[in-house]
Amino acid sequence: MWFAIIADCTAYLPAFVKTWQHPHTESPWFYSLSLVGAFLTMLAYPLQASSVFQMYIMACSLVMIGCIYHNSLLGR
Repeated sequence: MWFAIIADCTAYLPAFVKTWQHPHTESPWFYSLSLVGAFLTMLAYPLQASSVFQMYIMACSLVMIGCIYHNSLLGR
């Protein structure tokens, strides 16, 4: 599972950079729904080793939402 998280994070890095530089190119809906879906999965199943991936998905979704709204959040 850790290899899956590392591979997925490596694939996410260019998306983080692009979204930070061009936040208008992404829609927050996809990441918001991904965040909600991962959260509901965490509620539906007991905490176990595979929950780490759901936590990772929630963290990535939050980071992407932050990248989309960073201009608004930082007052630019």
